[in-house]
Amino acid sequence: MKELDSDGRSYLTCLIGLPPGGRERWEKALAGAKGSALAGRALAMLGRDAEALAVLDKAVARDAKDAEAWAWRGEAHLLAGRLDPARRDLDRAAELATSWPWARILRAVTMLSVGDVAGASAELAKTDAPEAAVVAALVEGQRGQAAQGVATLAKADSGPAYAVRALLKLGLGDLPGGLADIQEAAKLEPSAWVLMRRADALNRSGFYRDALKDAFKAAELLPGVPEPRLQAANIYFDQAFYPEALEHMEAALACSPDDAALLARRARFHLLLGRLEEAEAGLDRALKSAPGDGQLVYERLNVIALRGRYDEVLKAIKRARCRRRSTPI
Repeated sequence: MKELDSDGRSYLTCLIGLPPGGRERWEKALAGAKGSALAGRALAMLGRDAEALAVLDKAVARDAKDAEAWAWRGEAHLLAGRLDPARRDLDRAAELATSWPWARILRAVTMLSVGDVAGASAELAKTDAPEAAVVAALVEGQRGQAAQGVATLAKADSGPAYAVRALLKLGLGDLPGGLADIQEAAKLEPSAWVLMRRADALNRSGFYRDALKDAFKAAELLPGVPEPRLQAANIYFDQAFYPEALEHMEAALACSPDDAALLARRARFHLLLGRLEEAEAGLDRALKSAPGDGQLVYERLNVIALRGRYDEVLKAIKRARCRRRSTPI
């Protein structure tokens, strides 16, 4: 269940915070609720982060006791990967509306995003809302009890429930069962998250062309978000379509030019293609964004060695040894 250790931006928040209707629902909500907290939520769901926060900032300033405004602002922060402000806003929402389930569900999502499984479980115990079962199943998966999570969602009847059950089944190695569930999820809730999960299952099943269609559709639904473009790049690379892989890798980086993980991934593409100069340049850029990342340092030294600059490698190793000796125990 490695995927359940990732942050909430890529799957949890996009899934749990999206009731039936997908993009169409939120476009309608935006048209009918301009100036309200719901409009801010709609903007966040449509990937319009800055506009969403501008609307939600005004909403909480106008009425500091509006629990929904605090919750949707917290959700907007969470969708953008800003976990600390998300927790603060969701804590405030839960204080203002102790019996309202969504503040607690989203707070549980935030806790799960940072690996606080116990905290997420305690939060979910305070609500019996149907949506809480989906998060509870994810909690069980992160605890290493994916089979129990599947049992929790035995009677899946919504897109999110089918999607999470698919994720758990795939983690258990049940590829046919996971693919069947994600197909049902796509019928009920063809959100970008669901399409990306289906793309993954289809690619693993050998249907890479269909997987690419889902990745492209997810990219349309999430303009400015790198993940679906990265997924398309990875699928192309797996099939040895290297020019196409690099094209989509560049599209992902255009969405987030200083993302160290994306820069490192592109550098690995270049390394596997024997483009050592481009690989080194990419790792240099990645290290500017994440200067303390030991894995990136190691990969850069590997590239330098492949380019025959052994003196630089030895000097770097000596510097590292000196730093370790000078570090107090």
